[in-house]
Amino acid sequence: MSHSTRRAARRTVVVAGVLATALTAASCANSTAPASTDAGSDDVTLRIAFSSLPEMVDALADAFHEEHPNITISPEYTAFADYVTSIRLSMSSDTAPDIAQFAVPSKDLVGAGEQLPLDDYAEEQGWYDTFPVSALEQLELSDDGKEFGAGSLYGVPVALSMVGVFYNKQIAEDIGMTEMPTSIEEFESALDKAKDAGETPIMMGALDYGANHVWGALTNSFMPAADYRDWVNGAPGGDITGDESLAASTTFAEWADKGYFNDGANGIGAADASATFSAGDGLFFIGGNWVTGALDEAMGDNVGYFLFPQSEEDKPAVTGGSSVAYTVSARTEHPDEVATFLNWLSTPEAGAIVVDNGYLPVASEALTDATGVASEVSAAYDDITAAEGVNLFSDWSATDQLATLTPGVQGMVAGETDPETFLESIQEVRDAYHEE
Repeated sequence: MSHSTRRAARRTVVVAGVLATALTAASCANSTAPASTDAGSDDVTLRIAFSSLPEMVDALADAFHEEHPNITISPEYTAFADYVTSIRLSMSSDTAPDIAQFAVPSKDLVGAGEQLPLDDYAEEQGWYDTFPVSALEQLELSDDGKEFGAGSLYGVPVALSMVGVFYNKQIAEDIGMTEMPTSIEEFESALDKAKDAGETPIMMGALDYGANHVWGALTNSFMPAADYRDWVNGAPGGDITGDESLAASTTFAEWADKGYFNDGANGIGAADASATFSAGDGLFFIGGNWVTGALDEAMGDNVGYFLFPQSEEDKPAVTGGSSVAYTVSARTEHPDEVATFLNWLSTPEAGAIVVDNGYLPVASEALTDATGVASEVSAAYDDITAAEGVNLFSDWSATDQLATLTPGVQGMVAGETDPETFLESIQEVRDAYHEE
């Protein structure tokens, strides 16, 4: 069944309000019960394991507790590098937290039966109407945990992200860029003009993930959205070595060869590149919306934002992105209370907290008061979610893809790796993962 068919089916199908899937973890004490977000009146403490935005999680926990005094959310923060290693063990233990932030290892936990399917809660509460569909699809997984956008729903988002283009308005004015580029040709024309004017066309930090976003923007621009999703989501036959993706990677390599990136891009990280851009160096910075607040504070009215242009004029808007999302342990003794919390994440109250922490909220109403560059990000967010055009970041194609992806992109920046070899290498990682 296609993504569009599944979306239509979700909006029309009538389902029974009964959890049809028995909890599969051997030590789980829960029996099949009606899907409900009735929090009851008993005092309950729900533990949440996470690795992102501790201040946001603390604020969400406090605000939720005010509305539901009998439910206490107990945050358990772990730094990201340690979290991806420890979450497999903690979620498989007899002392598993009730809720956990979704991460690449969550795929394996789904396959092991350690995550609770949430389909019936989603149907009962209308989550496919209150949460962006594209964000929920990124949390749907097949029974073995390897294919996104298929099977059951295993989590909900709280904070959303998308990649776009921040630009320096003064430099844009100096080079005669009076309108935002709407095609690759117009974008490259701006790059040429910036370079000729002695400016850095694209400020980029390739030491970690920054260059991946630039390559990903081009790949989402050139590649048909359905083909890219098949590849990154793990659909049978998904391939990234075709003509469109090769054209995208070739363009990226040509940009490096033409000097469109800052000198020494492979030696600095994305955070340093963002800070350098905010200080006035660079026409464009291609990155996630999470830097909006910092850029707004540093640059004020001098920073703007637009979505990366598509390779074809009539191609719908599409970009890379993901969410800070929460899954539920199959071992939890309080599934309805957990569902109450997840349901609350779509409210404007939760959204306001998300906005305060620099991310995009599930509840778009929370962005109605956005000003400056934040208002431009908000408008782009509305466009991209309306088009259901947020694709998973490429490293989600396999649990260990990042270890090949990042040095491969760095190799193209340095002119040491040709695009075809790079694409074949990340395809091999993806294929090996699905053959396990």
